[in-house]
Amino acid sequence: YQLLQDGRLEDARRTYEKLRAVEPRNPDVLLGLALIAQRQGRNDEAVQHYLKALEVDPKNPFAQASLTGMVARADPQAAETKFRSLIAQQPAAYLSFGLGNVYAAHGRWNEAQNAYFDAQRQEPDSPDYAFNLAVSLEHINQPRAALEYYQRAQKLMQTKGASFDAAQLKSRIQQLSSTK
Repeated sequence: YQLLQDGRLEDARRTYEKLRAVEPRNPDVLLGLALIAQRQGRNDEAVQHYLKALEVDPKNPFAQASLTGMVARADPQAAETKFRSLIAQQPAAYLSFGLGNVYAAHGRWNEAQNAYFDAQRQEPDSPDYAFNLAVSLEHINQPRAALEYYQRAQKLMQTKGASFDAAQLKSRIQQLSSTK
């Protein structure tokens, strides 16, 4: 898990594969493999791992949220409803983040900002949550607050892996700093 958190996806994948050979029905192993596949753009493989994790643990909120997020573009209303239901049952940063992504994908930036803020509040050391919050703040015309969260994301990515483009982050910081 630490390898995954550090962004060392291939090392993490190899380690999880070794664990899967010993514990093929361990939901944490299956979720780790799913997340790695998803981050590497192998979505079909990610879905299969999430489904296998749900076979083992049908109420696993992380697997449910991840699958919901992956199909959100096809049916955003259903995805929003599912995320809200999961959050009501068991609030978690990744669920708020997923809900924010649903809103952002459809230009609902005020709602996205609220969901991303909830995710950031629940897990303040996540560079991805800080970055997406910054993006949403820019979209609702709050550049100072956006700059603060971009800078936070930059600092956090020094110690934790991030899934956003570091060059894009640097560009946004430079642009917002020059208009300050």
